[in-house]
Amino acid sequence: MNSKLKKVTIKEVAQLAGVSVSTVSNYLNKRYNTMSSTTKDKIQNSVAKLEYYPSIGASSLPRNYRTQNVAIIIPQNIDFTFHHPYFADVMGGLSETLEQYEYRAMIIVGGKHNVDDLNYLKTLSHGIVDGFIFFDVNNNDIFVKSLSNMEIPIMVVGKNPCYDSNYVDTDIVSATKRGVLYLGNRDKRKILLINGPKDMVFSNQTLTGYKEGLDLIESEYDESLIYSGEFSFEFGHKVGEKVFKKFDLDKMAVYSASGQTTIGFMKAANEMGIDINRIKIINFGENPSMSSLYPYLPYIKQQKKYIGRSVGEKLITMIRQGTFKIDPIVFQTQLIIPKK
Repeated sequence: MNSKLKKVTIKEVAQLAGVSVSTVSNYLNKRYNTMSSTTKDKIQNSVAKLEYYPSIGASSLPRNYRTQNVAIIIPQNIDFTFHHPYFADVMGGLSETLEQYEYRAMIIVGGKHNVDDLNYLKTLSHGIVDGFIFFDVNNNDIFVKSLSNMEIPIMVVGKNPCYDSNYVDTDIVSATKRGVLYLGNRDKRKILLINGPKDMVFSNQTLTGYKEGLDLIESEYDESLIYSGEFSFEFGHKVGEKVFKKFDLDKMAVYSASGQTTIGFMKAANEMGIDINRIKIINFGENPSMSSLYPYLPYIKQQKKYIGRSVGEKLITMIRQGTFKIDPIVFQTQLIIPKK
């Protein structure tokens, strides 16, 4: 593994692939219309094995050179990113810190999370940005793992799936456990969990807290009560249509891991003529749209602005000190039960 930022040359790639330097150059610049699939495969395999990424012309810069730029990586589409209140609030705190230390941000959204995207990020680390901040990471995230091994300053918003360092998180497990306890401590209801994508670290934390909460109220875990999917209105609406046909409202309760999902879920109830006051539900995170539509709905409040500020401060500390590991911060949450 190229773990110490040793610069691999295009000549080395060509030698391993058994082709000329000009052929590799044509491939990297996407001039391969007449190139055979065998040759392209050889070059791609060599690029991956050597962890080669092209320079943007900054390889001659001194190692301690600072660009005063950081890259923020959000693996969601643009519409989701800029309309979700969580990102807006965290980014608000982060932008305050970056401005305070005179740093600029490059925001990268979407992408395929593959080797090409990873090589692009590696390229940015050579004289384009000083460090990276990652949102919504997956289990065994290749971006976080590879850049950490290369000793590049990174921070994760949420739990770092690769190392017990370099992250700022909310205590998701305790928050979910508290929510389940609130839902089930007075009566024996089936507690449904509307969770996020299964491969997300956040979703695993939520599921762990859910199970621990069930243990506290002496309720048996039932996998059929778990609904996993995107943090979206559409997914919540789809779950609502299924749930309201399947369960007795007076014998069920719902823990929802996203405000967007909760809004879709409640919308399905309205469309089916269900009295929403009969629905016992709690939402993780505050959402202005949700609070406007359903002002009496309980939710778990996060310290989003402080998360943003802290992740920025941690990253800039590493950049300035020339270090690559830093202790994590985990913020606690608050259960909010609005008065009717």
